[in-house]
Amino acid sequence: MTILYGSNSGTCEALAHRLARDAPSYGNSVKTVATLDSAVGNLPKAKNDLVVIITCSYDGMPADNAVKFCGWLKTLDNEALAGMPFAVFACGM
Repeated sequence: MTILYGSNSGTCEALAHRLARDAPSYGNSVKTVATLDSAVGNLPKAKNDLVVIITCSYDGMPADNAVKFCGWLKTLDNEALAGMPFAVFACGM
């Protein structure tokens, strides 16, 4: 499992680390916990490697450490991430 987060206040980062800490008790191994921006061009390619995204938005804009990631996603074609298992937790009020 790769866990990526976008966070300004630290809430989503804390949730990402909590998931990483708790995941093994549910039979999941965690390879990485990192910011969304650190994953630009570097998402796992294996079909069995789950990518979990925990992020927030501020009036529809990404967190500071997710801006590059969001821009990068917009440049990808429809097939670039085909078959990649993922989950998104959108944290907000």
